[in-house]
Amino acid sequence: PDLAQRELESAAAESPQDPGAALRLARLHLARERPQAALAEFDRAARLAPSSIEPLVGRTHAYVALRQPSDAVRAAEEVVKRQGDTADAYLFLGTTHERVGQPDEAAKAFEQALQRQPNHLAAARALAALYARTKRMAEAQRLLEDMANSNPQTVVPLLDLGQIFQSA
Repeated sequence: PDLAQRELESAAAESPQDPGAALRLARLHLARERPQAALAEFDRAARLAPSSIEPLVGRTHAYVALRQPSDAVRAAEEVVKRQGDTADAYLFLGTTHERVGQPDEAAKAFEQALQRQPNHLAAARALAALYARTKRMAEAQRLLEDMANSNPQTVVPLLDLGQIFQSA
């Protein structure tokens, strides 16, 4: 183990009831491509802070890295339940579906995000990019144009539109 890992392991051992220490160690494991070790630390953090959403988010990422799509989606769905019926929660669910190779389910989740918050730029961008990757160019274009019209203060949708058609 390198110095960073030794320090985080030491901090976690010195404060076994500190969910923050478990989360920091879990994130290090995940960054170092040790998802099984990360999952164990995210589980420990979840036990120490049962109302916190961060361990569930981390578990989702660990399950994706472990190539366990059903567990990843189940963890992301739990995030939605805990966080509530919000656009950000559905954006997270959609990105999880996309990462595990479920583009149709991802699109549904992004659409749910936009139903809850029609001007949610991140959800619109994610859905438009998904449409473009799945060769649904007209839908991507319409979505980004609508987003540009409803968000005149930002040029981001127009930049995305240009990039989509440049790469097509």
